[in-house]
Amino acid sequence: MSRWRERPAWVLVVALFCAPAWGQSANEVRDLQRVLNSERSGVGLSAIAEDGLLGPRTRAAIRNLQRHAGLPITGVADRVTIGVAHQGRRAAVRELQEALNRERIASGQAPIGVDGKFGNQTSRAVGDFQQQRGLPWSGRLDARTRAALATPAPSGSSSTVGMVGALTGATAPAKGGPELSRGARRKVSLLQTRLNDYRRAQGQSPIGVDGAFGPQTERALKQAQAALGLPASGVADPRTWDALVAATAGGPLGPVNPAAYPVSGARYKRGNSGDADVEIHLLDPLSIGGQQRNPLAYESRMTIDADGAGNAWTTDPWGQPTTSLTYPNGTSLDPTRINYTVLPIGFDARHPGVRLGDVVAVVYRGKVAYAIYGDRGPRSKIGEGSIRLARELGIPSSPIHGGVSGGVQYVVFPRSGTGRPLSQAEIDRRGERLLRAAGGRP
Repeated sequence: MSRWRERPAWVLVVALFCAPAWGQSANEVRDLQRVLNSERSGVGLSAIAEDGLLGPRTRAAIRNLQRHAGLPITGVADRVTIGVAHQGRRAAVRELQEALNRERIASGQAPIGVDGKFGNQTSRAVGDFQQQRGLPWSGRLDARTRAALATPAPSGSSSTVGMVGALTGATAPAKGGPELSRGARRKVSLLQTRLNDYRRAQGQSPIGVDGAFGPQTERALKQAQAALGLPASGVADPRTWDALVAATAGGPLGPVNPAAYPVSGARYKRGNSGDADVEIHLLDPLSIGGQQRNPLAYESRMTIDADGAGNAWTTDPWGQPTTSLTYPNGTSLDPTRINYTVLPIGFDARHPGVRLGDVVAVVYRGKVAYAIYGDRGPRSKIGEGSIRLARELGIPSSPIHGGVSGGVQYVVFPRSGTGRPLSQAEIDRRGERLLRAAGGRP
């Protein structure tokens, strides 16, 4: 159910600041070109000249940024566009700092500040990492350093690589999973979901998916371990994860275990309250749209979105007749006719390559349905789908009383759409092909 939907800040200020091109010095243009190049290099695009001139290639890069950020595509470096560019750079630097900190903590070094600014401290940390990996010291994030950050240390360090892995197309081996025991909070919902897949296959009733490793989860885990021929320790170690995945490989995700993959660093809540315990896992890269891209997997709840065309939105006290993704004539998606999911505002910026219209595989209790990324929601929470999507998965579809509190798995395939709505038949066709390519079993 959609609560009041946050909107990007630019929606509120475009009218004030999106005036025709405003006067800029060569230094200001050169600074923008540097920021654009930082973003372009991260996703494999060639650099533009940093010459301080608003030439054709610079304007094309600006239009590309505006297109991906959902801004009016003008090619003009107005204040909103420049603000978005700098915001994206800060997010990328924060991801770099988080990746460096994982490496530093694993090697016994003190972490650096995560402030989104590439200053002297971050440069020194990059240099330290380069020396540790036998790379030429520069203090700059060049291509070899990015690749090294996206590769586990030779010693077998299990530190993950955050968004650097998404940008370079590298992920950690998808074996095992995090060691979890009673009292744990992070990734517990993924364990509970996997245990429920196993319990359903055995004809047993599911346990609650609440993200808390309490007595019920411990009992279910011990029962599964004993049945699978493992020590009934009540601790989810890598052997237990592998056994559970093997025993449930007939489900829609097949042998794919999101818990064994690195995370992007972004974390979201399931609702208006509670911990931000939903993490975004970077699966093995696929060729999508001619480039290697990491599908993004997460587990959360599903509340029901009635927004869009038709009359369903009137049954929701917080409903509205529009969706973020629209047809060329401006018509919104109909939540009773199209499977669509909702992602938080800012999700696209934190996960390069994701855009409205991308295809999403949604799995619940052994069923899979395919949807399109069709609407944006509040920044801090994740887990929402249209009325039709809920019905297809067997989830109560009332915008007020429907939905489920957990156990729904989502896999987003970046750049798998066209940026426009697709027919449900085309969404299903693309989704089935992509899920199979990712290792799942549609």
